[in-house]
Amino acid sequence: MKILRWLDEHIEEVLLTLLLIGISTIVIAQVAARYVFNSSLSWSDELARYFLIWSTFLSVSYCVKKRISIKIDQFQNSLSKPLIPWVKMLRHTIVLAFCLIMLPFSWEYVMQSVHNGSTSSALQVPMYYIQSAPLVGFALLTIRVMQAWYREFRRSWRYMLLTLRRLASQLKEKEGAMLGGVNQTTLLAIPLFVFSGIIMARGSVSKKLFDVFAYFIGNYTAGIPCACVVTCLFFGAISGSAPATVAAVGSMTIPVMLEMGYPKKFAVALVAVSGGLGLIIPPSIPF
Repeated sequence: MKILRWLDEHIEEVLLTLLLIGISTIVIAQVAARYVFNSSLSWSDELARYFLIWSTFLSVSYCVKKRISIKIDQFQNSLSKPLIPWVKMLRHTIVLAFCLIMLPFSWEYVMQSVHNGSTSSALQVPMYYIQSAPLVGFALLTIRVMQAWYREFRRSWRYMLLTLRRLASQLKEKEGAMLGGVNQTTLLAIPLFVFSGIIMARGSVSKKLFDVFAYFIGNYTAGIPCACVVTCLFFGAISGSAPATVAAVGSMTIPVMLEMGYPKKFAVALVAVSGGLGLIIPPSIPF
């Protein structure tokens, strides 16, 4: 029971951590081999892309488990409290139906690869190792959604069931497109940007940047808000991510501006708008 409980709590975290370490190590090794030793690795891009595919499908179940997926709660929050559990159960039911539809298609997709015997171009790895990522991802997502559904079910005494069979033919055609959309070398920049943002957040890079700009322009009129904007600009250019910039810089600069008497709406809006400035400076996720 302890093993099952540990797997339930940590399986996604462990796998995603190992995959992120693998992607970072492979990309760094490729850069070092190409620019230091003048010898390119033929298999690095392929292996890193396959790790990214697995990370993408595993991260979905992790987000559902931790309830950190991006969602809009405007409609839900406008409802009365007795209706909110019904809406949540309906949402989980739709996701669960989607998973149950996709599971047989994912299994069929893997079996086709097994029967074809296709292998990757560089590593000569059987492709069913990579194409089984959707199957494992949807299986874990099914478990996590059922857990979330059960939590909501315990809070309410009814449940809703909604079928999506009419979408089955369309979803079957999209199975290969979903895998191909992630199988791109350029997308490897996204986890590396996230990794660099974590390093900078832990190392208090945002605070040091803000202290430098506040020292030079903080004594002028509106100097602190201007220092906040410039800090977001530089931090966003380094991290390449607007949400990471807003989270790292805003958590430090907003309390400072509030203490200086600036309105809360002004401070929050300033950081939210300034966080996107770094995206226009390459390298960033859009570029």
